[in-house]
Amino acid sequence: MSERFHLHITPDYGFRDNKKYWNKPHGLLDWLENEMEFSHDGSRHDDVIIIILDPDMILLKPITNEFTDFKEDRRWKGKKLSEKVVHGIPFAQAYGFGSSWLTSLKGKLSDVVGEKSPALDVNLDEASKYFPAGPPYLATGKDMYALVTHWVKFLPRVHSIFPEFMAEMHAYSIAAAHLQLPHQLAKGFMISDVGAAHKEDAFSFLDNTSRAEACGAKIPPSQLPFVHHYCQRYAIGRWFFSKYKLPEDFFDCRAQLLKEPPLNVAEIYDWYIFPNGIEMNDYSSPKKQHFLLKHAWMMCETIFSLNEAATELKKAHCGAGANYEKTFHFHEEAEFQAMLQNGTKPF
Repeated sequence: MSERFHLHITPDYGFRDNKKYWNKPHGLLDWLENEMEFSHDGSRHDDVIIIILDPDMILLKPITNEFTDFKEDRRWKGKKLSEKVVHGIPFAQAYGFGSSWLTSLKGKLSDVVGEKSPALDVNLDEASKYFPAGPPYLATGKDMYALVTHWVKFLPRVHSIFPEFMAEMHAYSIAAAHLQLPHQLAKGFMISDVGAAHKEDAFSFLDNTSRAEACGAKIPPSQLPFVHHYCQRYAIGRWFFSKYKLPEDFFDCRAQLLKEPPLNVAEIYDWYIFPNGIEMNDYSSPKKQHFLLKHAWMMCETIFSLNEAATELKKAHCGAGANYEKTFHFHEEAEFQAMLQNGTKPF
């Protein structure tokens, strides 16, 4: 591992349940103040570019602060403010909550930001085009410290009015509006939601991919988005992945690796059933083929990537006792084996 890689351990803030995401802004503030020393002499880091990813994100290619070559079909929500991250213009992925960061407060924004905040002047059109931001977040050090400071400050006030898990993301948007930092929001920094309308996602790199090669397809980096965000559930047949169902001991030395689907999994199956046995879908219609391709690529890429990471960790730290068997899957064994023997749709 590169000597430039560092691990910063934050305090345990004790946030649980629908407040568990509060750990992110609080942890970032701890890092900015105690590692980057913004609370003391952070000005020396004002011009650095800080990029914030979530832990369920995998980089597909390098991401920097310049986007002059960013593909036109994945470009900007709202007008183009800049093609480079500079002071006053942070960048982020456009998320689907639109102006709800503003409307969810039911007219009580001033209770969060005060009576004289610039956030009070943001209209609904601006609210939906420049502020529904999510990771990856990119900003200069100076802007990021200001954003995170107000993110932490506003979050409990937002939650008192809107006590939902999305209060965390809404508070970031409010901090940006308060600081007069409209974001250059990208439509295609990441891929995640396989159920999104075909023209609204960044999966165009699969347009010329067949079902036989969707799993593990080798895509030129120039065609890929920057980030693979595995926050959804992905399935083909009874092959399945969900981060919430991944064993907590997955990275332990003796834990099983994930069973890997065949590369032609999307050719074998045109349906899925989730492990709960309730949620299922039939993708045999030609109009639904793009959903099948997206499920296959995301599921396989996630499984392959996590196995690769766990394998490298075990090689470095586990010695002879490491378990490299790729045997874990998410379904009941009898049902899974039945699918392997007969891939026809069971519903």
